[in-house]
Formats: sequence, C-alpha cells, structure tokens
Amino acid sequence: MSIKKVQDALNDKLVDFERLTFSTEWLLKKILSENEVEYLSVAGRTKSNTSISEKIKRKSYSNPLVQMTDITGIRIIVYLESHIPKVCQIIRETFDIDEKNSIDRDRVLGSDRIGYRSVHFVCSLGGRRKDLPEYARIHDLKFEIQVRTVFQHAWAELAHERAYKFSGKLPPHLERQLNLYSGMLESVDKGFDTVASEVDQYSYDLSIESTDRFDDRSIDSIVISKFMSRLIEENELEIDNVDVDSRMVEELKLFGINKVHDLYHICNQMFIDAYLDRSFGYQNTYGFLRDSMMYYDIEKYFQKPWALTGWSGTTEESLRLLATKYGPDVREFFDDREMDILEEDEYMVI
Repeated sequence: MSIKKVQDALNDKLVDFERLTFSTEWLLKKILSENEVEYLSVAGRTKSNTSISEKIKRKSYSNPLVQMTDITGIRIIVYLESHIPKVCQIIRETFDIDEKNSIDRDRVLGSDRIGYRSVHFVCSLGGRRKDLPEYARIHDLKFEIQVRTVFQHAWAELAHERAYKFSGKLPPHLERQLNLYSGMLESVDKGFDTVASEVDQYSYDLSIESTDRFDDRSIDSIVISKFMSRLIEENELEIDNVDVDSRMVEELKLFGINKVHDLYHICNQMFIDAYLDRSFGYQNTYGFLRDSMMYYDIEKYFQKPWALTGWSGTTEESLRLLATKYGPDVREFFDDREMDILEEDEYMVI
C-alpha cells in the first residue's frame, strides 16, 4: 500500500480516533474516581493529519496502519509514585493490553541509571465492549496511555521534543548535568511519596489511639480533623468536617488551645447543647471552632489579633447562638469591629 493510500486510510479513521480519545478519557476519569485514585489530570489528544504524515515519514513504517499506535494518546498524571501501580492495575483490568508494545521505562533504565521514567501502555478497548453500540467502530483501535507522576512529567516536558533546548543529542557534559538533575527530581519524587505514606500512617495511628493518649496530643491540622470526627459522631452534629489549615491552628493557639483536651474544654457539653438547640444551615469546622471559642470567652477571643486569621464576619445563626450566653448585646462585639453579619447562605468564607 502506498504512503498516500495509508494516509488516506488513516485520515478516514480520524473521526473514529477523535471519538476514541473522548470515550477513553471519560472512561478513565470515571474509573479512577470510582477507585478513589487521586490524580492531577487525565488528558487526551488525537494526532492531526499533519502530525500523522510526519511520523509515517520520520519512522519509515513498513506497515503504519498496524505500527502507529498513538493516534489517540491519553496521559495520566498522578501526585505520588505509589499511585502508579494502582493506576496500572486499573488500566490492565479495563483494557486489552498489547504487551509487546507497552513499556515501563523505569524498568528499562534499571536501578543504576537515571533519566526519563514513565509507564506506557498500548491498548484497545477490548472485545468486552465490541457488542456495545457506542464502541462498535472503535473497540479494536489501538491507543496509548502514559502514566507518570508530576515530577516525571516535569522532566519529560523539559527533556523531550516539546522543549527545543533539551531535544536531540546534547554534548556529554550537558547530558550528564541534565541526567543529574533528573536524578534529583527522582529523589524528590520518592521523598514526597515517603512523607505522604508517613502522614497516612500518622493519621491512621490517631484514629485507633486510645482516648487518654489522644487527649494529650498537641494540636495540628490532622489532629483537629480527627477530634472533629469524634465530636461529630459522639454528638450527631451536622458539620462539614473540612481540613483546616495553619491559620486555624494558629488561631486556636492564640486562644490558648494547645492540646486535644483543651479542645474538649471549649467544646464542652454546655456549648454542644446550645449548639444543638439552634437551627444552623451550613457550617464547617472553621465556623464551629470559632463559635466555640467565642462562646467560651468572647472577651478573651477579641483580645487576640483575630484580624490576622483571615475572616471578616459571622452569621446571624452564630449570633443567636452566642446570645444564649451573652444576651442580645453580643452584636456590639461585631459592630464595634465593623465586622459583617451575613445570612447563612452568604457565609462561605473560611
């Protein structure tokens, strides 16, 4: 078959490949989400006519209709190296894999070399989908999936064809420098993976820790999340337990909250009962903890530099809660400081 006939045949299939790209990208996002896999992005692209023609000429394919497997390409970028095996397992369970043309560049490089690392699969949607009408024309088309971490992606973008400065063959001394920096990225990649694993273990240890030991823990964002989970469960509170950042931790410490038992001290039964008696719409961890501090000692709370903590108002619901202890004049604490009093559905700032 002549090159022109091959190009014409591929061009006739471009619409199918575009549909394949869309379907595969959508399917991967759906399956990754269902399996609770964190990822930065899943992005698909379909080669253009020009790009297809250039590659056929550059590669001198003897049978391009069979050999050209990347007209549709999907790239999955995950945060951590430890996420890659799970993603690869999902890909193997979802698609038919062309093992001969798939490659794990990490294994190819081995343990004693550094450079571009990524997992490449050549796949088809597979026979399991050929009977579905939406896949009838595309189930046997080949496509490629790349799986890499954020740092592997950074290296690939810098060192390969899309970055002209690093493309082609470099002089030995520059190639060595480039590979050394690649090794640094690889070390950082593994380092973040290790830290993330230790954070997960720390969080798990907190969840099973005995009450006595947990109550003596110093507060941090993870400890606060675990504390709120227990408090919500114990008291059947309707609160969105969002992860707090360093601002909230600092705000609590300014108020004198340093240990978990200090949190229980301000979130005491009197406050919980008053909270349950009020009708709150939406509230999250930030609003709940700020209400608990003000309910415990509003004079003390406003002696602190609250303006540095990033919030500028409260809600009518919170005012009614505070009024059960301080009376209707509690509004003056906010009016004197020119703070906004918002309706519950307006209060989305944390």
